[in-house]
Amino acid sequence: MTPGRYKDRPVDQIQHEHIRELLKKEFSIRKAAKFAGADPSMVWEVQQKMALFGIPGQRTGCESWT
Repeated sequence: MTPGRYKDRPVDQIQHEHIRELLKKEFSIRKAAKFAGADPSMVWEVQQKMALFGIPGQRTGCESWT
């Protein structure tokens, strides 16, 4: 790694797991964020990763409704 280069904050795996469990129970993004103590944007990112890897959870708007 180059000295002085910015490194992102490490992912809190425990919080992400808690968010995944809430989304699997079909909590809304705002309610999941409130219960997990996270920003709605973080919940949205976790939800998008779940959709990308095919993990069932709340609908993301990407898939068909029929």
